[in-house]
Amino acid sequence: MIVKELSIEFKIFSITQVPREDNDKADALANLASALKIPEGPYLRCLEDPEAQEVLKDIHKGDGGNHTGGRALFSRILRTGYYLPTMRKDAMTYAQKCDACQRHRNILHLPAEPLYPVISPWPFMKWGMDIVDKLPKALGGKVFTLEMIDYFSKWIEEEAFVQRLGVKKGRWAEELPFVLLADTTTAKNATCQTPFSLVFGIEAMIPTEMVIPTIRTNLQTPETNNGALTLDLDIIDELRDLAKVRIAAYQQKIEKSYNKNIRIRRFQVSELVLRKAFQNTINPNEGKIAP
Repeated sequence: MIVKELSIEFKIFSITQVPREDNDKADALANLASALKIPEGPYLRCLEDPEAQEVLKDIHKGDGGNHTGGRALFSRILRTGYYLPTMRKDAMTYAQKCDACQRHRNILHLPAEPLYPVISPWPFMKWGMDIVDKLPKALGGKVFTLEMIDYFSKWIEEEAFVQRLGVKKGRWAEELPFVLLADTTTAKNATCQTPFSLVFGIEAMIPTEMVIPTIRTNLQTPETNNGALTLDLDIIDELRDLAKVRIAAYQQKIEKSYNKNIRIRRFQVSELVLRKAFQNTINPNEGKIAP
């Protein structure tokens, strides 16, 4: 109707069809206008810098702003009566770069990368290592422990368990041998075997058997013991092959469960990332690997 009224004022005019690929901004505006009801009417005020940045700032964190997310910010700008050629993208980018939003937003606990299981074909080929801190000062001023674990047999060379060692406090270093014995003689879910049996081919004798004897401690003689050890060494390869199959199945199960909840996050060189500060890492020079 408006076009017909305006055409009376012109002596000559022509209508040219603009290809869709050259008319994306007008298409976007038309779709937005038809999808949303604007209280002030069908007309929007088109903004350019620096007005666009001022509107984004005021609506997002001004007196009437509440640090809404990008989609809500875009919708609020549109309903207020403003239009930017790249309104949705600008609103999303502005909300993501807001310093206050990054500092006070909920911490995302979903993993950022898929889980890639590490496979070791035989014992002691691959080791995992970590430093545990900071424990109560033990004899000799010790406050750290070096933890090493074999990927195949789950054999632990040294580790401090908080649940047990917390009672001992300063005596945690003296408790380490007993903790390691308990761990190496306990069957693991991944292998259904104890680390000791996968390494030596036989189950270890625990201190309880010296107090309350079992059949093997009562009936075993040096001769029969040597024969049993030889037999166990002959079948240890089969035991390890079965453990390898169980580890692969267990890793597939864990990987499938873990990767269902990942949320991929990618960062490019020169991008700024807000570092999460814990109580003991407020000072970059503090922590277990500080000089």
